[in-house]
Parts: sequence; structure tokens; C-alpha cells
Amino acid sequence: MKTHLLAPLCFSLLLSTTAHATVDILITEVIPAVSTDSTAGDTVELYNNGDENVDLTDWILSDLDPASAETSLLNEATFAPGSLSLPVLAPGEFAVVVFADTNGTASYADANYGLYIVAPLATVGASFLDRSFEQVLLANAAGTPQDFVAWHVTDSSPSASTLTDMTEDLSSVTPPTSDYSFTIGNAAWTGADAITTELDYAAATVDFTGLDGVSTYGNGVLRRISSNGVFSVGTPDGPAQWEAVPRHQGTLGNASDYVTTVDGIQPLLATGSLTAYLDDLDSTNAPQRRIARDEDQSPADFAVPLPADLTDWEGVLALALAEDWEGCFDAADALGYEVVEFLDTVSGKNFHILQEQTVPGEAGFTGQGTYVFGNDTGTRGYLVLEIPHPRWDTNTDSQGALAIPQVLPRVTLFAGANRNNHLTPSTCDGTHSNGSDYRISDVAHHPGSFFHTTHKYLDGTLATPLFIQFHGFCCPGSGTYATVTDDVILSNGYNASPGVNDLTEIWEARIEAQNFLADGSDLSTAAVYPADTTFLGATTNLQGRVTNGVTIGLECDTPATGATGRFIHIEQDPDVREEPQHIITALIEALDILEAVPVELDQYMVD
Repeated sequence: MKTHLLAPLCFSLLLSTTAHATVDILITEVIPAVSTDSTAGDTVELYNNGDENVDLTDWILSDLDPASAETSLLNEATFAPGSLSLPVLAPGEFAVVVFADTNGTASYADANYGLYIVAPLATVGASFLDRSFEQVLLANAAGTPQDFVAWHVTDSSPSASTLTDMTEDLSSVTPPTSDYSFTIGNAAWTGADAITTELDYAAATVDFTGLDGVSTYGNGVLRRISSNGVFSVGTPDGPAQWEAVPRHQGTLGNASDYVTTVDGIQPLLATGSLTAYLDDLDSTNAPQRRIARDEDQSPADFAVPLPADLTDWEGVLALALAEDWEGCFDAADALGYEVVEFLDTVSGKNFHILQEQTVPGEAGFTGQGTYVFGNDTGTRGYLVLEIPHPRWDTNTDSQGALAIPQVLPRVTLFAGANRNNHLTPSTCDGTHSNGSDYRISDVAHHPGSFFHTTHKYLDGTLATPLFIQFHGFCCPGSGTYATVTDDVILSNGYNASPGVNDLTEIWEARIEAQNFLADGSDLSTAAVYPADTTFLGATTNLQGRVTNGVTIGLECDTPATGATGRFIHIEQDPDVREEPQHIITALIEALDILEAVPVELDQYMVD
């Protein structure tokens, strides 16, 4: 059941008796000029400002594109066809409508804020909303206008080219007449936000200058101003009711279930497959790329944080664990980070993602990693997954992305750069298998990173935390590992065999039980360090040392003297990493077994 902190809003004290006083659905946010693909596109947010449930079936969003053959608003394609069988939009709920390439199939998902609706563009690669001179009109199923917003870039004006931005996509309606008044079905527009003269239109448009560049998710956002939980409404709306803000200040769905104010910013919002979103962290062409792929870079993508940055990052983590996402966004913004609230439509779970605002190659990127927080029902509140070597340990980032919605950890850490991205050697002990030094961009072997800071913070903050790190090696039977015969090696970061109730032993048994054919012929087998093999024991891993009791600040060159059983390191050959589901299934089974024994783990599950 959805819960909302908003009571139905009443504008009777704020407005005189006008047509706007009876408007139930408001346009509250618009993101134009998005690089459209199957999941991303121009976006319009609607808000039920009334006290009645509203059925949006056959409602229309139009950019008033001047296709000459169209003379009626009712010719506009609806974003909510009857075939969708949409639930009603309740008072205080939002509907986020994304106009994307979906081959003509509309879809929706229930969200914590209301509804997430994907409206298909009829032409692949088309767009909905122009960036330099454009407008959006909302009409109900009867074709009656309900709300309207228009914007412009300085010195832009309507013309034949700027008024034909939506050719061959949804279809559209009659444009403004020569004096900029609007007609709907050859009748003058009256009612909500009625525009009757050129002066009315000019006064109502919002200046979008400087935010109009096309990007994957849009460079700028038009946001209806609100104060103390009340949205501003005009007759018609204009700059007094709307503001243009940078994309990272977008508030789609107002993800925390309350209205933002001009003094605060809420998490960005995304809906879809969390696995697909995270799987693109290292993809060059993906919009959410946040991992620097290349090694031996000069200048490096990985930027060494200042001590003050690491301290400030701990403050960001404290706010994230406290679920104070507005405060977290504000604090993260100062470090070049943003918060994304993500509704995973596969698992039905909500997550929050701390990610850099920029991508590799852009000014400000630091390669400090991406952090996913889960706290929905069923979350294993003690569990932390870590992916320290994306790109180098191929497919471990994809494995982590696949695991999160299934395993439901409290936090997952993705390092932000290839482990050898920076040329500077680490001063910590240990070397690669080829004898070369670790680099300072290797978060498992150098302490100066957000990744290691996050591990230390969680180790000292979560009750009885359990850390699992995904790694990869190549290859059993070759090179350094000529005597290795197993596809998977599990260890706890200490040079002594773990006990039978240790997760390494339990997990090994469950991997063996999967009977998985990793490459079509060889059974995927697992070994435990050092009982079954003397390789890849993770004894120089800094996160393992901290969790195994080494004093913080000494972990760079001080081995652990014991194992707590709360740090598990898994090495996997390439075949296993290409098809990791059996490892994830085995992990879930092992955790279920482990939780049945020590009460201190089970009690931190989220109800």
C-alpha cells in the first residue's frame, strides 16, 4: 500500500475564484530535449492536486505541433490508452510520463509516488519536446485543456522550423494562430491557462536559456515552484510559477513522497531494470556510465581524494543510512555526486544510488565509484556486496548488478575506475601475480578512495556486517595458476582454514551443488583457501584486513592475525563470470543457511 505525506492541497486561500481553482491535475515538471531510446525520453510529471481519484485513461499531452491536417485536440494520441487499464491516480500522487521508443507499446508500473507511464513514440529516434521554443498542454479525455506550460531560449521565437519538432511521432493539434492565440478544434481556447494574445503567450513562457543542450537525460528541467508543500498556480502560469534548473535538481516523482520546495532538492528518479541500469556502469555509450575503463592513463580518470573529501563522504554515508535522501543529495552535491531513487520493476523493490554527476571524460569526474543502498522489505540489513575491480575482473560489475535485486544487500559498492587507471604505484604491500606493484587506483590495495572509506564506515556502523567481494582470475591450469584446477576460490582474507560453519565453506558446498556447466563441458568446482589451494587468499586485501581486525590506518602493510568470518572473497574464472547466476543462487542458499544459525544476522533483516 502506498503511503503519502501530502494531504490533499487546497488553493482556496491562495487564489481568487478562477478556472484554475477547479483544476485537479497539474503539470509539475518537464524534461525536454532528451536523447530518446527505448527507456529514456522527454518526460512530463503530473500531480493530482485535488481530493478525488482521477482516471487518466485517454488523457492527452500535446506539444501543439502544427500538422496542418489536424484540427482537433482529440486527434492527439493519448499517453494513457484504455488498453493500459491504468489504476486511478489518487490525491497526492504523481504520474511520471516518459515518451520513449517502444515500438508502439504503452506500459505502466506502480511506483511509490503513483504511476510510471511509458508513452510510445510512433517513429523510432523521434523526440517529443523541442528545447528552444516549445509548450506542453494537458487535456482530459473530453479534450478540455487542464494545464499548460511554455518555455523559450533567449532570442528564440516561433517559426516554421521550431514549431515542427514532433514530425511523425505522436501526431498533434492546431498551433497558435498568427497572433499567438490558441484554438482547440477551431474554437478559442478558454479555461485552464488560456492564452489569447501574443503578449499573454510571451509573458507565460519560462526562460530555458543555458539548459537547452540535448543529453541522455536532458540538460535542464522545468519545475513548478512550490513552497511549504503548496505548488504555485497562476492564470495563466508563467515565470512566477515555474523555474528552469539543472538536470541534477530534477525531482521526478518527488521520490520521498512529499513536495519539494525551492530551498531543497530531492533524488532523481528512475524506473526499470536495476540490473540493466547498473550493468551499463562501464559501457562507453551508456547514459549511466560511471566507471573509467582504461588503464595507464595520464592524466588519470581516478582523482585522489583530499582527506577532507573522505571526511565529507562519511557524512554523506551517514545521511544515506539514515534514509535522509534530501540531506544526502545536498551533501553529495558538494562532492560531485547525486542521488537516484530507482524502482526496480523486476523485483518491485526500491533502491537509492549514489553516483557521480559526470561521466568519464567530463570535467569533474573522479572515478570514486557508485554506491547502491537497499532498505526495502526483505533486505539483508547486515550484508554488503563489493566490486573493487570492474573492467579488470571482467563481468564482476555485471555480476553485482545481477545479484542486487536477488540477494538484496543493504549496500553495494562499485569501484569507479580500472584498478590500473592511475600510473602511481600504491605503497601498500603485495603485488600483482606478475610481480608488478598495485596502483593507487586499486581500491582493494590503496586506502585513499571513497570505496575503502565506505567499507571502513560500514564496518564500524552496521551491526555485525558481512562483506562479500566479487573478483576474477585467469585461468585455472595456465600461467601462474598452472596447478589450480578449480573454477572458483573462496577465502576469508586470512592464512588459515575457516571452520565448517564459516560462509566460505557453506558457499563452496552450495556452488558444488549447482552442478553448473561453466563452459559446456567442465563442471564448475570451488575451492577454499588455504585448505584446498594456496592461491588467491586475499591476505593483502585492505577491506579484508580492516574487517579481520587490523587497526584502521595500519591496514596498508599489516596482515591480519585472525579472521572474523565477516569478510568473504570470491575469485572466479572467466567462464563462471560470463554466466554467474549459479554463483548468485548458491550465495542466496548459503546466506539462508547462515541466517538460520546465528541470531545476530537474522535480526537485521528488514521487515
